[in-house]
Amino acid sequence: MPKTRDQLIARAAKHLGVLASGQTLSAEDQSAIEDGIDPCLAQLAAEDVVYVGDDGAIPDEWFNLVASVLAFDLRMDFGKTGEEAIALERNARTAKDALRMMRRGRPTGEAQPTDYGRETECNDTGYR
Repeated sequence: MPKTRDQLIARAAKHLGVLASGQTLSAEDQSAIEDGIDPCLAQLAAEDVVYVGDDGAIPDEWFNLVASVLAFDLRMDFGKTGEEAIALERNARTAKDALRMMRRGRPTGEAQPTDYGRETECNDTGYR
């Protein structure tokens, strides 16, 4: 079942370490994450990583990966530096690679259709 924008906010907050289990996100933190979603999704599309057409219906298989990239994008807003920032960057790179792999075309094993029966005009060398 696709995930919503609010679920993305909560997951990114967990990646950032600002939301413990059972807690609610402060209005300020929620607003900061909310403001980062559209630029993050636009960046993923511009980099040709993945295009999320409806942020209210993020595919399950992309959800955690998009949240990882969002958390990295917001690291400075939440004061993540040093080892924490490096870990967020590593997770974001891994997430982008995984998203690219998911988008990649897979071989279908289907035969390529051909059209040998059609006559074509050739020039005097025998080539089109």
